[in-house]
Amino acid sequence: MVKSGLAYNFGLGFWGPNAHDGVWHLSLMNKLENFPPQNPILSGETLRNYHYFYDLLVNVTSKFSFTTTSDLLFRFYPVLISVLLGFGAFILSKRLFNSKLAVLLGIYLVYFSGSFGWIVEYIREKHFGGESAFWANQPISFNLNPPFAVSLILVILVFVLLDIFVKNKNWILAVVILLITGSLLQFKAYGAILVLGTLFIVGLIRLFAKRDFNILFISIAGGFVALGLLLPNYQSFNLFQTAGVFEFYPFWLVNSMLDFQDRVGWVRLAMARDAGYQSGNWFKFIAAEVIALIIFIGGNLGVRIFGIFGLFNVYKKDFLHLGLAIFSFLAILIPLLFVQRGTAWNTVQFMYYLLFFSALFTGGTLAWIYNKLPKALGSVILAILLIVAPINAVVTAKGYLYPSPHTYISQKELDVLDFLKNQEEGVVLTYPYDKGLKNKIAQPLPLLAYETTSYVSAYSNKSTFIEDEIQQDILQTEYKRRLIATKDFIQATNSLNDQSNGEKIIRFLKDNKIKYIYLPKVYNFYLPENKFGITKIFENEEVVLYLFN
Repeated sequence: MVKSGLAYNFGLGFWGPNAHDGVWHLSLMNKLENFPPQNPILSGETLRNYHYFYDLLVNVTSKFSFTTTSDLLFRFYPVLISVLLGFGAFILSKRLFNSKLAVLLGIYLVYFSGSFGWIVEYIREKHFGGESAFWANQPISFNLNPPFAVSLILVILVFVLLDIFVKNKNWILAVVILLITGSLLQFKAYGAILVLGTLFIVGLIRLFAKRDFNILFISIAGGFVALGLLLPNYQSFNLFQTAGVFEFYPFWLVNSMLDFQDRVGWVRLAMARDAGYQSGNWFKFIAAEVIALIIFIGGNLGVRIFGIFGLFNVYKKDFLHLGLAIFSFLAILIPLLFVQRGTAWNTVQFMYYLLFFSALFTGGTLAWIYNKLPKALGSVILAILLIVAPINAVVTAKGYLYPSPHTYISQKELDVLDFLKNQEEGVVLTYPYDKGLKNKIAQPLPLLAYETTSYVSAYSNKSTFIEDEIQQDILQTEYKRRLIATKDFIQATNSLNDQSNGEKIIRFLKDNKIKYIYLPKVYNFYLPENKFGITKIFENEEVVLYLFN
């Protein structure tokens, strides 16, 4: 994280998903000035279908600390979150296990454990890697998804506070808990769904078993807080209707894991599944699905598969153990049954919470095994598991230590963006992302060719007419009309001999309140100066910036 967004002699460098996700967060953080917040990459539209409290937190921190949002996003908060994750793991483990070894093993696995994707990668490519071969990213990458990372800290805090509340019945604490659970929705909706669902189920169990209404009350009250935050921000949110954010699509993640060659890609098992379904051989079909499910869960968990035995061993019936077991079960069940509209694979993020809790319980299970075995044998088994656990995490980490970034924004582009940042407020029109540029430019690719991103908005602090198609799909916006309109504008400027095209240009710019036009020269597209109200206000070797008034 810390290397991304820093100034180098070539400009700003970005490693991994920071090139897209980090830049999107910067864009949003820099424009959170109104309520409801506006979509910075779809000018004039309210931000919907997105949790933005983390971005708001960074925005507020930046204003009070006089620190840039870039430094907070890529450096300060990742370090703080990493420290809090270890501290939370320590506190929670202490409440779960009466064993120093269990606590230490759990913390080690929380930070360093990975999937069994390295086995898939070695069989296929003869080298190690494959962090997300089974779909789920591993703890080494948690900070690349800062809303999730923050939400995990809050989930840990909720369970610790609830465990204290159940034993001491402090109603001030109950209010704090329901406010955290309710606001969790705007940090990470997945975490809120899991926490509120868990508290509701545990609340019902305690109501019927102990006539204790307290947990159920907290879950319902927290749900109302969440609903109050939800309604202004989401156009639709229904877990059971295809019109909602989630769509019922059982086993999509499991089946696509077999079907996609950039995942496990086990073609023969996928063919057996399909053949069984099409021929009506239900035994063959079910057997293939069960095998795929075991691979999906075991592959994602890796060494943490041992935690399943401790996690779902609820014979103790204490609140904390029962709550974490139900939470973890929901974290598996929901992504097995539902996909997210627009980006189907996104629901695998429910499993990220399971990765954390299974690591803690694996620590407890391994400590129990160690104490039951002869010391020498136990030590050997522990050593093997602790060496195997972080294999693909080490490989992933090495990818972020390369001196050359995966992509960058050149210093020349930054000069234009800095100039634009200091201009009065106005909507910026950008050239549509061109996938073909990847084949025309040498590595490392500049960000404009690397992927469709929000970089113009992020580094100019201006709203753009349409930018970052990937994020638009996630937000489920109706952005394609704007893409078509932008391409029509480009085509119109290429035929200026037609008087009607001049009228189209002016009408397009006026109707969409566009004030600036940002054109990198790599597109070889220029606008007529001092015509149609368009004036060049900045130019260097790489970019031309126009003003329309």
